Amino acid sequence: ASVDVDSVPMSLELSQAYPDRALEFALSGGEDFELLVIGDRAKIMSMRQSLDAKCGTQLTIIGEMFQPRGGWDATDNSTLVQLYSTGLDRAIPSMDITGWDHWSARPARRGD
Repeated sequence: ASVDVDSVPMSLELSQAYPDRALEFALSGGEDFELLVIGDRAKIMSMRQSLDAKCGTQLTIIGEMFQPRGGWDATDNSTLVQLYSTGLDRAIPSMDITGWDHWSARPARRGD
């Protein structure tokens, strides 16, 4: 995935409360209130117009999916998401974007 960090929706409250870490929290925080939709660009654009007209719901395009040139390596997380900025003067912070890893969580046991 290629993600334009300038397009990622963030609340004003998040940006004000954590000005230095708002982007990190928006990309990997635990409370997910945005839906991620992946599909054909023309269909997404049509859906975007329809949602806005019928419900007043904004659909924000934040990037695109692509096939890496060397193929996909499931063991190398650095190749899974590329962050970029459309802003000419914006430096993308170096951050460890981990989020929740469903596969590493230990199963619940009785009494936990």
